[in-house]
Amino acid sequence: MMYSGGGGAYLKFTNDQYTYAVFTGIGKGWQKEGVVVKKAGKKIAHLQCRGPWTSQLGPDLFDKTKIPGDPQESDFGIP
Repeated sequence: MMYSGGGGAYLKFTNDQYTYAVFTGIGKGWQKEGVVVKKAGKKIAHLQCRGPWTSQLGPDLFDKTKIPGDPQESDFGIP
């Protein structure tokens, strides 16, 4: 995901009715990281990470681990 002065990435997975998205993002004057939880498509939790991140999600990690891109990429935005 591209932002002015930065970018973001997420790793999303589903378990039954629940979808979890772990994300990192940085832009001009902001930095966010955390987890969003949805149940049946409705957001039920947004948990921000505490303390500094220890690694950053992004294309290098996804290429190295062969994690495919999200075919529905447009349905997630960094909160």
